[in-house]
Amino acid sequence: MNALMGTFLYTGATMILQPQPEAEPMLNAIQEHSITHFAGVPAMYTMMFREYRDSPLDYDLSSLENAICAAAPLADSTRREIEAAWDVPMTEGWGMTETSPAGTTEPSRGVRKAAGCIGPPVPNIELKLTNPDSRETLIEPEELTPFVNANIDFDDETQVTGEIAVRGPQVFTGYYERPAKTEAVFDDDGWFYTGDIARVDSDGYFWIVDRADDMMIVGGENVYPAEVEDALYDHPAVAEAAVVAADHEMKGKAPVAFVVTEDGATVDEEELRQFTLDHVATYAHPRRVFFVTELPRSATQKVQRFKLEATASERLGEPLKPTDEEL
Repeated sequence: MNALMGTFLYTGATMILQPQPEAEPMLNAIQEHSITHFAGVPAMYTMMFREYRDSPLDYDLSSLENAICAAAPLADSTRREIEAAWDVPMTEGWGMTETSPAGTTEPSRGVRKAAGCIGPPVPNIELKLTNPDSRETLIEPEELTPFVNANIDFDDETQVTGEIAVRGPQVFTGYYERPAKTEAVFDDDGWFYTGDIARVDSDGYFWIVDRADDMMIVGGENVYPAEVEDALYDHPAVAEAAVVAADHEMKGKAPVAFVVTEDGATVDEEELRQFTLDHVATYAHPRRVFFVTELPRSATQKVQRFKLEATASERLGEPLKPTDEEL
C-alpha cells in the first residue's frame, strides 16, 4: 500500500486494480488502459507469461515501461524471458509489512544485475547485515550508501551473507498485543531483525537468499530452498517449483521438491533429480520430486510451505533413506 499505491497517488498516476490475480484479465488491463508500470509478485508474472507465451498476438503490451516484482525471489529464467518478450526492464525490490514496506529497490536505470538482485537501500532508512545467530554486525549501515556504489572495502569477487536488520522511522514499533514476539525481533538500539537472509556484493547491492525460517540443516550443512528452486527453474519442463524439508534417517532433514510442469512437457522424477545434482551441492539436491498441478498459495500468492511439508510427510510415510549419491 505505502510503497506502490501511495507513490502512484502522490505522482498523480491512474491506478487500475484487479480483484483477482488472473493472467488473462491482467494482460487485458495492460492493453486496454495502456498501463506503463505494472507491480506484481513472482507467481503473477509466471502465470501471465505462460498465458502470453501461448497467445502472444492477443496482447499488445508495448505501453509497459517497467515491471515491478517483490514479495519473493523471481526465477532468473522467468525474468530473462519476460524482459526479452515484453521489451521491458523488470525491477525487483525488498521490504516487509513491518518496514512500511520498502527497504531496498533495484534502480530501473543504470547498474542492473541478474534476477534476485534487490538493489541498494532506499533513502532515509538504515540497513545493516548481521550474523543470524549472534547478531554481530557484518556490514555497518554507513557502508551501504543508497543508490550509489557502496563504501565496502573488499575485492569485487567477495560477497558477505547474513541477516538483514533495519532501523528507521518507517519501521513498526511492535506486534499488537504480542510483547514476547516483539522483544525477540528488536534489540536495545532499535534494530529490527527481519529473518531475511541476503548477501551483499561489492557494489553494495543486496541479493535475497531466503528466509532464515525456511533454511534446513542437512547433515550439518545449511541449505536454502531458493537455491534448489533456482536450479529446478533452469530445466525447460519446470513451470513452478517449491522445495521444503523432510525427515531423513541419516541427515536429519533433506530437501524434497514439488514441481508444476509446463503444459505438454514430459519429464520424470529421476531426470529432475539428476539435473539438480549438476547445479547444486550433493547434500542440497532434492531426494524426491513430487509432481502437482498447482502449488498451495496464500491470498498474496506466497507459497504455503507448511502445507507442502505436511503433504511430503504424508506421501513419504517414513523418513527418507540415503540416496546412492549419499552412500
